[in-house]
Amino acid sequence: MQKERENPIYYKGLNGLRAIAALLVIMAHSWDEMGKFLPIFNDAPVGMGNLAVTIFFTLSGFLITSLLFLEQEKKGNIDIGSFYVRRILRIWPLYYWYILLCIVVFFFLQQDNLLQSSLWFYILFAANIPYMFDKGLNGINHLWSISVEEQFYLFWPLFFKIHKNITKRISIFLLAYIGLKIIGWLVFKYAEWPYLHNALRVFRFDCMAIGGLAALFFHQQKTIINFLSTKVAQLLAISIMLLMMIFEFRISSAIDHLIIALCTVVLIISNIVHQKPLINLENKTLIFFAKISYGLYVYHILVLTLLAVIVPKLVTDPLYQALLIGFCTFIFSTIIAYVSYRFLEQPFLRFKSRFQKVKSNANPI
Repeated sequence: MQKERENPIYYKGLNGLRAIAALLVIMAHSWDEMGKFLPIFNDAPVGMGNLAVTIFFTLSGFLITSLLFLEQEKKGNIDIGSFYVRRILRIWPLYYWYILLCIVVFFFLQQDNLLQSSLWFYILFAANIPYMFDKGLNGINHLWSISVEEQFYLFWPLFFKIHKNITKRISIFLLAYIGLKIIGWLVFKYAEWPYLHNALRVFRFDCMAIGGLAALFFHQQKTIINFLSTKVAQLLAISIMLLMMIFEFRISSAIDHLIIALCTVVLIISNIVHQKPLINLENKTLIFFAKISYGLYVYHILVLTLLAVIVPKLVTDPLYQALLIGFCTFIFSTIIAYVSYRFLEQPFLRFKSRFQKVKSNANPI
């Protein structure tokens, strides 16, 4: 037991990747808001924020699956109760605090009243439902991705209750999901019925399953890991991600996120396996932002909303308005996220460690 405390599981580079994903989301949403003041920002690659969320999903799938696999290898079974307690302590405190904060802020701003029937979707971690139909509530609409992760966590541990053929069962699940996704895309394209397509695209369980399969392949030392960690694979993954995120190159809504998930897996594996990957994601700055990434993601929309009200009263030039909003969003979101991490999240994280079956420095969300 003492050895576990001294040598927790730590995957090099994953914190850096999480930090980059969080910063990309903030950048995308900031540009979108800045475009309301200065049209030139409307040409910015705001779509990269949605693809960056896929990085979060893939990371979560990798980390959760890795920890479940190691727990099963060590203990012989999975303590599902402890798993759910860990997820609750990691996600719920900040999530519900933020919803309450938004209710109060929007009430005093007299912009929107969040106390309406659709609020129940957010309270019950089903925020992805109104998001699918473009009926999300202002200030909390981005919580759809956290709802997706919570829904994923409900069933994912069940794959590990039976030790045999875990990889096979997850592979079948992934292929079935991708098959449904393609069917949904075809129905949407030719019959103009978007609901199945939108649902499968938003839920994105396939991206988390890809991260999960990569974790299993890594721990089972499959030969595919050798290919995924080659410099050719790294260069290809980096190039594709830059092309899709910055230059907004798209292939199909049915597979775009799958491509980003696969590229994310290559970056994950290469950083774990190699001391000097093509992009070294292990540095103190990125680790800092990774620690507060949950707060960064949650709070930045409220910060943007408040700045959009305050900044026009301080400056009149559209260029300065846009630049001030972009700069202040980053600064204030960082400060608020750090304070939240220090005084709200950390106490729960310390309590959460009591329920860990495999000691880890990773904090998937």
